[in-house]
Amino acid sequence: MLVDRLFERACEFVNDELMPLWHWPEVEVILASRQQTRTHSVNAWVDSLPSLVCVACGGDAEQSIPLAAAWSLYLFAGRIVDDIHDDEGKDHIWNAEGA
Repeated sequence: MLVDRLFERACEFVNDELMPLWHWPEVEVILASRQQTRTHSVNAWVDSLPSLVCVACGGDAEQSIPLAAAWSLYLFAGRIVDDIHDDEGKDHIWNAEGA
């Protein structure tokens, strides 16, 4: 399916291009888990929105992958901040020790 492939490519971009710059093993584990739970779900559509818009406009989806990766990380950062603010998600590593 196109959406699954676009989501997979955005995740590959994060893993191949960004993770080596960060040297942050905990984030690698978190993002791998996130990818696994979001693949083949409606969430993959949300994370792939920039690429889907690109395809819908007749563009080359491959050129939109960096934007889709940034969009996905933006959404994930929002979830982390929301969990910390709401004091929810205690089972997640980013909220295990509280704010």
